Amino acid sequence: MATEIMELSDADFKSALTDNSGILLFYKKICPHCKALKKVIEKVSANNPDLTVMQIDSEENPTAMAELEISRVPTLLVTRDGNIAARKSGLFNARELTALIQTA
Repeated sequence: MATEIMELSDADFKSALTDNSGILLFYKKICPHCKALKKVIEKVSANNPDLTVMQIDSEENPTAMAELEISRVPTLLVTRDGNIAARKSGLFNARELTALIQTA
């Protein structure tokens, strides 16, 4: 079963980060690395059903990009209790993503 991904926007990203611990992906619709990383996230979230997965389109949400200091995509944030516990840009595999989540 695929994990439901919460699509965030400039209007709701702050409350979503406050209310949820999990991962937040900044992506662009036409970015091949973003699409590949989404597949990695699906694989990891299938093994971690309690993981909250959020994403935000970087081109449509410049305020979130600026406030969270995101300069490139894909960038993944690990959030814990309203705080950013870790961040990583670029493409990485399921093992690296799992380690990032566990150590954040």
